[in-house]
This record gives sequence, C-alpha cells and structure tokens, in this order.
Amino acid sequence: MGEKDIDEIELVLLIGSTNFETIAGLLKQNGYDISEKPVEDEELHEYLYFDTEDRQLYLSGESLRIRLKREGKEKHKMTYKVPIEEPSDEGCMNRREYNVPFKGEPTLENAFTNFQQANPEITLPENLKNVVNVNKLRTAYQLIDQEGNTAEIAFDDMLAIDPENPELQKKLARELEVELITMQPENLERIRQIITDFDPTIRPSKASKYKIALDGIDELRGENIR
Repeated sequence: MGEKDIDEIELVLLIGSTNFETIAGLLKQNGYDISEKPVEDEELHEYLYFDTEDRQLYLSGESLRIRLKREGKEKHKMTYKVPIEEPSDEGCMNRREYNVPFKGEPTLENAFTNFQQANPEITLPENLKNVVNVNKLRTAYQLIDQEGNTAEIAFDDMLAIDPENPELQKKLARELEVELITMQPENLERIRQIITDFDPTIRPSKASKYKIALDGIDELRGENIR
C-alpha cells in the first residue's frame, strides 16, 4: 500500500473570474463556515503527467502523475487515479487514488519502481511517456457544515505546459474544488446549487485536470489523436 490510498469524492466548478470572497460569503449565508486562515496559501504544485502514445489512460478516465516535491518536503509523489463509480450529482467525481512518495530523481523509472513495489496488484500500461505538465497555484481553506463536519475548499489557477516544448503553454479555466473529509456527500449537491443559482455562468465539470490540460496542449499543437 502507498502513503494514502483513498476513495475521493469531490465537486469541481469552473468559476471564471468569481473570487473567493464572493463564494465564501454565499456559503456562510447558507449555514457553512470557512476557516479564517488558508490551509494552503498560494502553494505551487508541479505535476508531470504520463500516458501511452495512444492515450490509454486518458481514454479510460484514469491519470498517472508525478508531483514534484514542494519547498520543505523531502519526497516527490506518484499518484494513480481511477474512476470507481459515477455519482448522480452534477459535477461530482468519485475516484480511487493511489499515492506513493519516493526520494531521488523525479524520473518515471524511479517513480514506477517505487509504485510497483507498493502496489504489486496494479498493472500500468507499458511505454509510458511524459505527455503534459501542469503548474497549479492553490489556495485552500477548511469548509465546515452545521454539524461540524469538514471538507477542503480550494481555488486552483492552472497552466498546462508541453514537456517537449516548454514555451507552448495554455492557461486553464479557474477551478473551485470541494473535497469531502468528514462531510456527507449530499453537501456537494447543495454547495453546487448555492453557487450556480447565484451565478449561472459557473458550471460543473467532471473532467480531470489531466484531461483538461492535455486537451488544451493538444489544441495548441494542432493534434487530436483521440
């Protein structure tokens, strides 16, 4: 097993230019509380995504990435995400996540060796390559319902980068992500309704960051092999 193999349930909204203060105010008016200080304050996450030439993981809704270690951290991390069931709520995703931290160089060979040792039951495709990178600037807070249950609410600004031509970059739509911790799943639908009723231009998304980033870079490359 890895560091933290979990089933994650989350809501993702594409929020455009809507700011944190507006969304925080809406949620507080409807019985939620938000921590005064962020649990992450504009932290930079750097991801390297891997797939086969014919995009096997992309087509199956999976993703495989290395997150480069952040300042003050000793280890990089390989994460493999697999969809496990389709939630009925619009914009919600339910995925199993396998995380394996590792030291040394953030190469696919090094990460893959550690991952397979921790998860021998998982067979990943052969001939993987780095197909897109993502820089994500995240600010996250703790969200609390009236019963004291919690979720993490995060605001993500992202940039997709072509690993073969780093000057080829695409700014992605700003995302609001709500990931359950102890809060019950029905809160996600309620939160979605509160926000989208206020601003109908805000729309839910079931596309992973990997899919959005790869689509964006392939559009700039003039490619569409899928």
